[in-house]
Amino acid sequence: MLNNMRTFVALAVSLSFALPAMAKVTPVHEYNPSWMETSVEESVPCSSKGYFTEIQNDAVCTKKILAGGTICYDCQCGSKYKYSCSSTGLVPSGDSCTVGGKTKYTACTCAAGYIEGSSVTLNLESISYPTPVEDGGVTCYKTSGFSCASGYKQFTSNPPVEGVTYKTQTPYTGSSLKCVSGYTKTDEYMTSIPSGYDCMTSDSVYLSSLKNPIYLYYFTGCSDGGNCTNTPISCSTYSAQKGNGITCYKITGCMEGFVQESSSSYLCGDTKKYSASSAYYTSSTYSKGDVSCLKVTGCASSYEKAYIGSKVDSSKYASSGSSSYEIQELVFGTGQLICRMAVGCKEGEYDFSCPSGCWDGYLSWWQ
Repeated sequence: MLNNMRTFVALAVSLSFALPAMAKVTPVHEYNPSWMETSVEESVPCSSKGYFTEIQNDAVCTKKILAGGTICYDCQCGSKYKYSCSSTGLVPSGDSCTVGGKTKYTACTCAAGYIEGSSVTLNLESISYPTPVEDGGVTCYKTSGFSCASGYKQFTSNPPVEGVTYKTQTPYTGSSLKCVSGYTKTDEYMTSIPSGYDCMTSDSVYLSSLKNPIYLYYFTGCSDGGNCTNTPISCSTYSAQKGNGITCYKITGCMEGFVQESSSSYLCGDTKKYSASSAYYTSSTYSKGDVSCLKVTGCASSYEKAYIGSKVDSSKYASSGSSSYEIQELVFGTGQLICRMAVGCKEGEYDFSCPSGCWDGYLSWWQ
């Protein structure tokens, strides 16, 4: 070990004397370039950085110099080129910019078979809407995707009566789809027949195209059964029933007493309460259902009508001038008809026409 150490020290001392001799300067003309180790930076392709070798049309480009001096361009479409318009239902519109095989556009529009949302009427309760496609500032709906909402029916025709029509909704102008959303009607149609119209005949129409179908009813005429009629009977009391331009009548009873009309006057009464002998009076009976009314218009042919009106004392009609009369009076309530027939001369008067010649003809001397 000691011997090794002695050898190492001797070697170090000898080297220390040799180094100054080695550190001499070599003249430049004696320098051999082949002795140098050369380092060259390798060139990098633009594509490796996502850059382009040329400026791209319609793009915003920034010049880049890569290692090795390679000149590249970092190109991006301008901010106005936002949309790819690649979704089904959309097609490009406006200006375009293509970078790296990818094209973007300033706007999109609806493809054939689609309609812009601005033309669609939204929130219609009878319409079911397709899911829209949106891009490029436009919303597009597939025209074949519209349908009637659940429970609603497509319009085919209006009800088979005048005055009732279906209300329809359509998703956009020009659409062939019409969905029934309700109905309109004139006043003659009713959702039910009200009470008090038992003398009117009716019919109905079924609105089958409504989401909740209903019947509408309408009057068609007058019943002729029971106490019902389309024309009141004479001397009767009645109630009128009106609807759809039709008036029907329900006979409720008979008028009682004197009735004055513009061209005639007569007595009225219920046949259950009043009667008139044909020997003295002219009359007619009018009946409907359980009602029967008597109408007395005058006197029998052998009698003259002395009075008709409100009740009076009939005795004053027992004589007139020089004649005396047989009186027949008919009273219905507060009305009165007096019929009379001449039967002789008033007291103190004499009949010159008597067949026997009146006192054997001596009375004729007083003429």
